[in-house]
Amino acid sequence: MIPCRLRPARVLLLAGLCVGLLVPGLAADGRAGRGERARAEQILQRLDRAQAVIRTLRARIVERRELAVLENAEVLRGTLYFARPGRVRWEYDDPERRIYVLDDGQLVGLIPGRRRAERLDVSRRQDRIERMLALGQPAEDLRREFRIEAGDHDEALDADELRLVPRSRRVRRRVRELRLWVDRSTGLLDRIRFVTGSGDVVTLDIDRLEINPELPADLFRLEIPEGFEIADGLSTLGPGAGAAREGAGTRR
Repeated sequence: MIPCRLRPARVLLLAGLCVGLLVPGLAADGRAGRGERARAEQILQRLDRAQAVIRTLRARIVERRELAVLENAEVLRGTLYFARPGRVRWEYDDPERRIYVLDDGQLVGLIPGRRRAERLDVSRRQDRIERMLALGQPAEDLRREFRIEAGDHDEALDADELRLVPRSRRVRRRVRELRLWVDRSTGLLDRIRFVTGSGDVVTLDIDRLEINPELPADLFRLEIPEGFEIADGLSTLGPGAGAAREGAGTRR
């Protein structure tokens, strides 16, 4: 089973939130001190200017998972694709090839090396996922759910840090804290880190971020090959998923 700390549906929402942070619409917290509020607003404005024109994006992602249930950190590498409205393809190539596509209320995953496919109907959570993907009115949602503060300047990244702290227990059950590092020269995100409600830490380093690349029309369609085992539900999206078997059932 996937550790209860980060179940598949929760990972989906957190992944969506990370994509949403790549296409931001944030506002600084009104209760912060005037100086901190002004600095956070400057960083946010730089981020907004750089990202305001996004229709599509493509980026290489190095994902590091530090989990209480694992002795050593888990490192995954892959490519993230996004297109409005709300289409996502997250393709891992190391240490195992896995492909996940979210489109039109359906999340489909393929694990070619295991000849396994997984499907999850997320249409009932479509509104929530779209808000996490920064569609609709995400600024209003994030202002309501997070305090946004300016952190330190990271000399190695040459990036300014923003901290997003959930206001409510409901949100803290999923994510305790989010941190963003905004590149000073480009205004783009260099790194995202979130701490789950149980204390697990996931860091995404963003490399080769491309804004509005031409993406193939069929990129967000994922056909299940003949002969693959099909599971209703997700078991391989998230930490500790290598031996996971969470799902309503399987068929061929």
